[in-house]
Amino acid sequence: MMRLFVSTIMACAISNCWAQSQRTATRQEAEYYVNAYAAHYRVPVALVRADGAGAHTIDEPAASRGPQ
Repeated sequence: MMRLFVSTIMACAISNCWAQSQRTATRQEAEYYVNAYAAHYRVPVALVRADGAGAHTIDEPAASRGPQ
């Protein structure tokens, strides 16, 4: 029984070592997705890449604000 337990633990450990870890997206993949998104939604690539640091908000028109 102990031999079966040890064998099972060893099999799990070995299969865990063989498992492929998640890889991060490469720059080439990121470029592909940026270009695909921009093409699909028909927006400039610069807009897709925008990080929001320089984003400006647009105020609502005065008519939609209600009485003041």
